[in-house]
Amino acid sequence: MIKYENNIGSIRARGQIKIVQDLPTKEMLSKAIPFFDGYWQSYTDPEFALLKLSIQKFEVQSPYDKKFYYFNLD
Repeated sequence: MIKYENNIGSIRARGQIKIVQDLPTKEMLSKAIPFFDGYWQSYTDPEFALLKLSIQKFEVQSPYDKKFYYFNLD
């Protein structure tokens, strides 16, 4: 959400998403996320899903003029 005075805009990202199964990566991130222990028991918890988003496109709605702007990254 982007806010300017009483107007609200937004930023959206589109792309390909993959589930990360690599345990060393999940362990590293579990130690780096301050709130991790509040949601999961460990990085091997089956409820902990790590997703990698490769962004291909941004869509921005400006709070200034309410128009949509598109940015392609591929």
